[in-house]
Formats: sequence, structure tokens, C-alpha cells
Amino acid sequence: LTLENGVLGSPGDELNGTIKGFADLVIVFQNGRAAPQLNQYDFQVDLSLKNSLVQKAGFLTGLDLLLGSYKQSNAEGIRYRFRAKGNGPGMPRLEAL
Repeated sequence: LTLENGVLGSPGDELNGTIKGFADLVIVFQNGRAAPQLNQYDFQVDLSLKNSLVQKAGFLTGLDLLLGSYKQSNAEGIRYRFRAKGNGPGMPRLEAL
């Protein structure tokens, strides 16, 4: 699965951003059922949140715990830019873009 340019919202929205990268997904069959299995993946994420959303969104505390080191504040709000890489399920390796 290659995600050349996934877009979330538009620049005028309270939450917008882009996701680029790839994921190696394999369909495995267990007990007669098909299920996706995530193998290697690498995504570049650029998310912007406007101040209006930041003020009313309680979930940001958790987001900051996870992504705080990739956060940039500006006059319009907050921007998170990071790369998430990994092999299989579990916590990804995160790094700054």
C-alpha cells in the first residue's frame, strides 16, 4: 500500500494535514477468516490544528504526550511534523521531519 499524498481536510479547516509513505499489508487467513497483517511501514505526517480547535479539544493532552517533541507553535495554532516507522504492530519509531 503506497500513500503518495493523503490529505486530511483543507487549509481552512481546524484540522488539516498530509500523510505520505507506504505500508506492507498482507492478508492472512486464520480459522477460515481473512485478516490484514501489518508488516513494515514508513509514513511522513504533517498535521496542523488551528487555535479554535486547540482551545476546545481535550484530547490534545494525550497527543502532546506522544508527539510533543515534534510540535511547532505558531500564530494560527499548532503543527506536528514527524515520521512514523516500524515493523508490525506495536509502537512506531518516531522522528522529526
